[in-house]
Amino acid sequence: MVQAMKTPEGTTKDDIKDVLKEYGDELYAFWPVQSGYGSRTIDCLICFRGQFIAVEAKRKGARARKFQERILDQIREANGHALCIDSADELKDTLDYIAKCEIKLIPRTYIVTV
Repeated sequence: MVQAMKTPEGTTKDDIKDVLKEYGDELYAFWPVQSGYGSRTIDCLICFRGQFIAVEAKRKGARARKFQERILDQIREANGHALCIDSADELKDTLDYIAKCEIKLIPRTYIVTV
């Protein structure tokens, strides 16, 4: 079986996935598959300790495209963390910072109606 060559961006995504695995079930990550329908979004959407983090993965030295910058800006405006990275180190630093913060989570209240 012939294995396809990884793109430089694919290598960055694999490095990001390795970092995410370190946090296990404490972290939720979603990698949406863009199909051309609905709204566009960023490569990876993460929830970690009540914080929303969006990550756009790039090859070394590459920048986000205009529509990606607009989405990242919208996320920042909504007080989310929005990263465009070419190395998983920045994501690791962000997750480690959040892990060290004492974030007060709102207790979950379950309302049952009969």
